[in-house]
Amino acid sequence: GYDRELWVLRGDPADGGQLDNLSRTVGIVGRRAWCYGDSGEIVFLAKDGVYSLTGANGVPQVVSRAKLPDELMGMGEPDNVQMVYDAEFHGVHVYSGQSRHWFVSLDTGGMFPMSFSSGMVPTAVYSYGGKVILGCEDGLLRSFFRELGDDDGKPMESSVVLGPFRVFAGDYSNGVVQRICVSMDVGG
Repeated sequence: GYDRELWVLRGDPADGGQLDNLSRTVGIVGRRAWCYGDSGEIVFLAKDGVYSLTGANGVPQVVSRAKLPDELMGMGEPDNVQMVYDAEFHGVHVYSGQSRHWFVSLDTGGMFPMSFSSGMVPTAVYSYGGKVILGCEDGLLRSFFRELGDDDGKPMESSVVLGPFRVFAGDYSNGVVQRICVSMDVGG
């Protein structure tokens, strides 16, 4: 994969194999900006979205383009993008040299921002036994656990996106919701 092209090598290159182009417009932004999905498909970050590719004869399919955050648009090799498949949550994690990282749901194409405390920013990612393992700046390995109520002793920050929804019952009324406050808790 190049930044704007995809190629596949068919057969043995020393014995009549050939190099075929799959796309001249979509490519992979960096050498680690891809991962395998649960069905063996390749999921990758291109300059304009997250794509999947099934089989050597496939065409890149958009997973999430319209929802791609501005900070991931136009990424390239110097940005050190790394991706890893998460079997538990059925999606991929996109880690970059930026302060925020992203989880992409393969079910909905939704993109969810993730942030890490200082020293806990991932510098290497790997999937082992269905769990995502993060090698962090502070030299420790970390993973995600649904059951925990804190993050290394610190409260976890969460957010919820709501909408769209109607403010009024009729079609000819206007209204604006200026603020919704949500309190989330692991306890009951």
